[in-house]
Amino acid sequence: MMRWSAFVASLPAGHADRLVNALTVGWGYTQMAALTAQTNGELALVARYLELAQRHLHEAGRVLNAQVEPGASPEPVLPLRIAGGTSLTWNGFLATLPADWVTALTRALSDAVRDARRIAEAVIEDQEVDWARRRLESALDCLCTARRVVASVPGS
Repeated sequence: MMRWSAFVASLPAGHADRLVNALTVGWGYTQMAALTAQTNGELALVARYLELAQRHLHEAGRVLNAQVEPGASPEPVLPLRIAGGTSLTWNGFLATLPADWVTALTRALSDAVRDARRIAEAVIEDQEVDWARRRLESALDCLCTARRVVASVPGS
């Protein structure tokens, strides 16, 4: 079982910084998506933060799983299109969804924030890399779920 510090030390030059930066930015956007939703911000802004969180955490996963060539660009995450829904608030959006979708979306956002925070803790506390990898996969699954529900907006 490899600890975080040993794993980072084993990465090629530049990959450790790329990994930590992608995790940090991804966690920040995950937090921003949840905070914007909690404060009834615009749906389009929540969707944008979800997109950016997924993009950066996906990039972190690529580095963590040694799928990145030196100098490679991140893989694109397709942006959500929220035509006609750009001024819709988060609560207004939730009101259009079936109750079970609201529950799934709320849980997905909450779980994504929890898992992203746990990844940060794994780095700080020098925990096992495989444990951090599983949390990252879980956070990405939660973000994918949230983005699928948000994409259900008519015209998206």
